[in-house]
Amino acid sequence: PCNSYGLEGCVRDYYNETKVWCFHRNIRNISSVVDKIPNNVININLSKNKIKILPPDVFRKFGRLQKLTLDRNNISFLRNAQFRGLGQLSFLNLSCNQLMKIKPEAFEGLPQLRNLGLHKNQLHEIQPEFFKFLPQIKYVQLSLNKLQYVDGNLYNSSTLSNLDLSFNNISWLNLSLSRLKTLSVFSSGVNKPKREWFQKLEGLTFLSMSKNKMAELIPQGFSSLYQLQQLSLQANALKVITKDHFHNLTSLRQLNLNLNIISYIEDGAFKDLKNLTHLDLGGNRIHTLNSHILHGLRKLKILKLYNNHLHFEDWESPFVGLSSLEMTDLRYQGPLTTGLGNLGSVSMTNTNLTFLLRNLVSLINLSLTKVDLDSLPSNLLPPGNTLKYLKVQYNHFHVLEESLQRNLPMLQYLDVIGNPLSCNCQNAWFKNWSFLNTEVQVAFVYDLRCDNELSSPHLWEFDDKACSYDLISFTFFLSTALLDIVLLLLGLIWQKSRSTIRYLLLLIRSRLFGKKRAAQKAYTYDAFISYSSKDDAWVMGELVPHLEGPQGEGFRLCLHHRDFRPGTAIMENIETAIYSSRHTLCVVSRDFLRSEWCALEFQLASLRLLCDRSDVLLLVFLEEIPNHRLSAYTRLRKMVRRNTYLLWPEDLMEREAFWVRLRNALRSGVEDGEDQDFTKLFA
Repeated sequence: PCNSYGLEGCVRDYYNETKVWCFHRNIRNISSVVDKIPNNVININLSKNKIKILPPDVFRKFGRLQKLTLDRNNISFLRNAQFRGLGQLSFLNLSCNQLMKIKPEAFEGLPQLRNLGLHKNQLHEIQPEFFKFLPQIKYVQLSLNKLQYVDGNLYNSSTLSNLDLSFNNISWLNLSLSRLKTLSVFSSGVNKPKREWFQKLEGLTFLSMSKNKMAELIPQGFSSLYQLQQLSLQANALKVITKDHFHNLTSLRQLNLNLNIISYIEDGAFKDLKNLTHLDLGGNRIHTLNSHILHGLRKLKILKLYNNHLHFEDWESPFVGLSSLEMTDLRYQGPLTTGLGNLGSVSMTNTNLTFLLRNLVSLINLSLTKVDLDSLPSNLLPPGNTLKYLKVQYNHFHVLEESLQRNLPMLQYLDVIGNPLSCNCQNAWFKNWSFLNTEVQVAFVYDLRCDNELSSPHLWEFDDKACSYDLISFTFFLSTALLDIVLLLLGLIWQKSRSTIRYLLLLIRSRLFGKKRAAQKAYTYDAFISYSSKDDAWVMGELVPHLEGPQGEGFRLCLHHRDFRPGTAIMENIETAIYSSRHTLCVVSRDFLRSEWCALEFQLASLRLLCDRSDVLLLVFLEEIPNHRLSAYTRLRKMVRRNTYLLWPEDLMEREAFWVRLRNALRSGVEDGEDQDFTKLFA
């Protein structure tokens, strides 16, 4: 079945049939809309429309209605009995309209109304007997209006418990509301409150007069508020606090005086605040704070003193009587030029800081941010302390003593960000403890940098192994380090100059031991063919068919692409091919001379010639090469004088003789009488 109903400009809630939404529907004529709404609804929302007039008895048929929302319309006045018949209504919101004046008769017929919202209208005054027809009213919101005079003698209420007069322009306040518990006069332009303002508010427990223009308080102005528990005087222009300002406030739990310009507090100013647990004096200009000023605050748990101009003499201990203190905030102390220095501009010695905080055994949270500490004493708090949270950001100490963590056995959170901690052996314990301990969270530990310089390495990168060595360990460490460096260098040299090193090793071996003559060894191949890949066509088209193929005599040739073992280093393959072959046949061309690999193969083959002292190297020139092109191949020129070489003839008639001579050279190892000078070959 369908549980929602379409109405004119409204919709019945799908899940709750007693709730009707007419929100933001551009409604002007409320009568036509209300006529079509069922009588049994409990909640009607007519917010954000263009309603200007509420006809008398327009809601009369809704006897069960409990909540009516008419905020953000254009209602400018209320006539008599416009809410008559709403006997069960407990919530009425008329905020954000244009109401300038409201007659008490407008609320006739609302015996159960408890919450009335008149926030952000144009009200200049509250009519006499305003609550005459509201016997159950508890919460009234009158903030953001234009009220100046609020005289409670004209509209007494025995049930009102919460009144919000914030953001008005109050110059006179005289309330007679015996049941009122909460009063807010926040940002209402109050200059100087009068003593009689609060004399008839004996039941008040919360009073906010923050962000006004008060430069001073009336002596004993709050003395009648003996049940008051929270008092906020934040963001005014108060300069002096005397011992009469908070007289008789024995029930007060929280006092907020931050963001004033207080420079002087009289001794005994808080002596009557025997139950105070929270005192905020931050953001002022307080120079002096001693035990006489804080006398009587035995139950104080939270004390905020950040952003002041405090300084302490060597013998002062202002917190000595605060046996219940759990949290104190001393951040951002401003500069002074006298006395010890102050917590802000001149460093405090260990003795002073320790003396300052002595007897604070119950302290749980301590903030010493930006107090210009050059060192953090290990005996910061007395033995048996219960400190859990310590913030010492943005000071100047370089070292943390290891005994600090032993003297703070209950510590759970430590923040030292912004300090120039040195990456040396004195802080080695802190680096290791920060990462290994499982009980204390070190905030932003991975962001800590050596000496707090952005260009410096992080503290966690500091190698502290050298901080715990003996002579033998250090010697062993140094030896192994040097060995590692040597091995690393050897590896790098081998990687860069592997072929040259192998060549030198083979040369040394040949000089020392020599090798057996080739005739005494069985070879896998008759010849290893060393040639440039650009000469591949001649090798595969001419050489291989005439030596291995049907035209040849069954010689076994070793070729790179065919006979090298896959997965073996190229250097090893070349060496194996040379020493597994009776001869090395170099197919010399200009491309051969330009190839690094061909040069290496020629060097290794030459080395074998020296080792075996046999004619293992054969040279075949595919083209005539001028002398100057061979200047880099001195050994090649010398070898030509002593070994076999052939020139590939261009005349087809001479090629048969070429192949006969090459086969004979491969077969016998000695070329037939061709011991000619190399230069004559190209004459």
